[in-house]
Amino acid sequence: MRWILMWVCSVQMVVAQDIGATAQSLYSKMPGVEIVDQITGECGATAAVNQRVAYCTSANTIFVARGVLDDPSIGYELAHQFGHAIFVQHGVADVALAAIRANRPKEAFLRGQVSRQIDCLAGVIYTRAGFSQAELVDWFKDEPFIGAHWGRNPLRVGPRASIGLAARNEWFVKGQMGAEPSVCAVPELPIELLVEPFGG
Repeated sequence: MRWILMWVCSVQMVVAQDIGATAQSLYSKMPGVEIVDQITGECGATAAVNQRVAYCTSANTIFVARGVLDDPSIGYELAHQFGHAIFVQHGVADVALAAIRANRPKEAFLRGQVSRQIDCLAGVIYTRAGFSQAELVDWFKDEPFIGAHWGRNPLRVGPRASIGLAARNEWFVKGQMGAEPSVCAVPELPIELLVEPFGG
C-alpha cells in the first residue's frame, strides 16, 4: 500500500488515511494515493479534469490535490474514487462498458446506474471506516463528479455522467445504511462482481 500522507496531521488527513486503509482492507488491488500540488498534468489531466481528486487507472493511483485535504467532504470524495477503483479492478467497469457499447440509446441510463453504484460503494467504505452518517447535501450545493475524474491516461477524456445531487446523496446514504456492497444492486449491472471479492 502506497501512501504519501505522512507530513500533515489534520483531522481530515486522518479521515483520508482511514478511508484508504478501509478500502484496502475490503478489496484487493486498490490504488495508492498520491498528494500533488495540482491535478493538472497528472495522468494526462487538463484543467477540465476534477481538480480535487482523480483516479488514474493506467497507474492505479488516486491523485489528491494538497489544498483540499482539510475540506470536510474529502472522505466522501476519496471513497468515491475508491469506488471507481473497485469497478475497474474487479471487472465491473468492463461489463458496464460492454453494455454501453451494445446499447448506445441507453448510455445515459447505464452511466447513471454506474454512478449510483459508485456512490453506494463510497457509502459502504465511509461507514466501514467508522465515520458517522453523513449526507452529500451537507457538503455540496451542486452535484459533484459530473466531469472527468477517472479513467485511463489521458484523464482529460475520462467518462462523464450526471444523476443529480439528490440521487447521489440517496445512494451514498444507502451504502452507509447497508454497509455491504449487496445493497448497491442496480438493474443491468452484475452485483456479484462487487459482492464476491468483498472482504468485510
